[in-house]
Amino acid sequence: MREVTLSTLSETLWAERRLLEMLRFRLEVHELVLASGRLHALAQAGRELSRTLDAVHTADLGRAVDSDGAATELGLAPGASLGEITAAAPPPWSDMLQAHHHALTELVTDIRRLADRNQQLLQDSAPAAGAERDDAR
Repeated sequence: MREVTLSTLSETLWAERRLLEMLRFRLEVHELVLASGRLHALAQAGRELSRTLDAVHTADLGRAVDSDGAATELGLAPGASLGEITAAAPPPWSDMLQAHHHALTELVTDIRRLADRNQQLLQDSAPAAGAERDDAR
C-alpha cells in the first residue's frame, strides 16, 4: 500500500509542478503585456491568469489529501509537511520527493518575484492609463 500512496503523491506533485510552470508563464505574459503598454490586452491576460490560479488552488487541495494519505502510511500525523514526508519515505521515494520539493520551492520563488514585479508594473501603469483616458476625451 505504501508504494501506491507515495506514487499517487508523486503524480500529484508532478501535476502541481506543471500548473505552477503554467502560472509562471501566465505571469510572464502578464508582465510583457504591462511592460508593452498594450493595456487593451490586459483583461485577457488577467482572465488567463485567474483561470490558472483557480487550477493551482484546486491542485493544492488534492495535494493536501494525497499528502495526508502518504503521511498516515508513513506513521506521520495528517498535515505533515512535504519535508517531513520526504524524511520518512524510503528510497527511491525520498529522492523523488526531495526533487519535487526543490522544484516546487524554486517555482514558488519565481512566481512570487514575478507577482511582485507585476504589481509594481500595475502601479506604475495606473497613472499612464488615466492619462490615456483623459486624452481620449
